[in-house]
Amino acid sequence: TITPPLAYGSHKSKLIETLGKEPHAKRVTLSAEDKLRLVMWMDANAPYHDLFINKRASQPAYDLAADRALHANLKAIHERRCAGCHRPDEVTRLDWVNLRDAKQSLFLTAPLAQRSGGAGKCNGTVYADAQDADYRAAAELVGAAVKRAWKNPRRDLISLTAEAAPTRATLSRSSGRAAPEGRRFETVVPGKPSTRWRGETGRRAGGAG
Repeated sequence: TITPPLAYGSHKSKLIETLGKEPHAKRVTLSAEDKLRLVMWMDANAPYHDLFINKRASQPAYDLAADRALHANLKAIHERRCAGCHRPDEVTRLDWVNLRDAKQSLFLTAPLAQRSGGAGKCNGTVYADAQDADYRAAAELVGAAVKRAWKNPRRDLISLTAEAAPTRATLSRSSGRAAPEGRRFETVVPGKPSTRWRGETGRRAGGAG
């Protein structure tokens, strides 16, 4: 079957719809340019594919959230240290892993004492400091998983890796200056010349308009 016009994309987006309704319309006001950025970001499928080349990875991506061995090893630690207040399954959540800073993962910061840089959210002291053997074991497990996730990233993380940096040094057609950091794509806005935009944030890198 043929996909009918306006069946997908920003035209069906709950976010776009919500931004135009009360009370959100009073709380958040987007300029015409910012709204265009958001719409283009969605319609280019930038949340997942930020470019249209090399979609097939040379090697399978590492799916941290599906790593059963990691989950089992962390759960064993939580069974020893957290079972007094929590069900181990409740606090062994791989979606709590912080990909930017592994040590900021929630199940590492919450039980770590505040005086040692943690959040100290748990009843009593679970990890007095970062030298605790179980804390170190959990931190090493998570740290290794995060490194693996960036080494073999999912498609939606590829543009954030260091290996993608050389492709970001693109030139603006009109200004001749290096475009801001981020991948690019081109689009044609009705009534305006072609404009080049950043693929990750939608910021315009150059061109008219």
